[in-house]
Amino acid sequence: MEKVSDKITAAGSSPYEIDFEQNNRVLIVGEFEPGWRNEISRLAKEYDLSITYADTSKDAFSEIKKQGEFSVIVFQNILSGISPKDFFHTLRKGFQETYLVMLTDIDYADTARSYFKTDSYAACIIKPIMAENFCLMIKKLANKFNLIKKDALTVKKLKEKEVDMEILSIITKTIVSSLKFDKIISSVLDEITSKLPINKCGYIAINRDGKMTVKDSRGISGELLSRFPHQNIEEIPLSDILYRQRKEIYVEDLKKYPNQNLQNMSKFGKIKSLALFPVVLDERVVGI
Repeated sequence: MEKVSDKITAAGSSPYEIDFEQNNRVLIVGEFEPGWRNEISRLAKEYDLSITYADTSKDAFSEIKKQGEFSVIVFQNILSGISPKDFFHTLRKGFQETYLVMLTDIDYADTARSYFKTDSYAACIIKPIMAENFCLMIKKLANKFNLIKKDALTVKKLKEKEVDMEILSIITKTIVSSLKFDKIISSVLDEITSKLPINKCGYIAINRDGKMTVKDSRGISGELLSRFPHQNIEEIPLSDILYRQRKEIYVEDLKKYPNQNLQNMSKFGKIKSLALFPVVLDERVVGI
């Protein structure tokens, strides 16, 4: 039997791995000495930070409009054309999770902190500060920004998948408990395609000798159905999990699963992911 890859998940464990692109864009607003800017730009490469400079608030809003969300925005406590307080609140209205950092003299620090007493995504940095220490602090904030973003996205995706898998499990149990087993297969497949983001599904019956037969399907062409496994359940790679352990399986990426038949089926039918659920009746797996 082929080894089940880490992209395959039995019921009860996480079936999702998300694609997440790091956002290390940092906007620095205000007038700074050219030497300090040059040093920051040099160190930013070492810390994998993408720095954008804006001399004025107008330039800053222009860069934000052009580039979108920044992970960190740093600004001076003195800006032309706008107060730092108004600048802070304008930024916060547009971006709730961006870290906003005010560079300020010690004499203005208490006033600056009063702008964001309860804002956990804001901070003050007291000037003067060494360029290396500055980059280190900004990098830490960018890392926190990305971690929070990724965690939130992961939770969202997992909740979506858990709901999908739960609905499918309930549907499977409904089949098992029904006295009209043969007659409700069609309605169950209709339920799956109407209530879940699934456009292809089917039911494969397994007789007492283990032979598999496609009984019904939705959204699957006849040519693709002919490529479905028709041999004995014991001969397919996932039989131990499905048939003996009676556990559900989720294959996130069929192209990466080490089975040529499934890869061919994926390519031919344009199928990216596959969920398999054993249907148990009278203490026996009677279908998938």
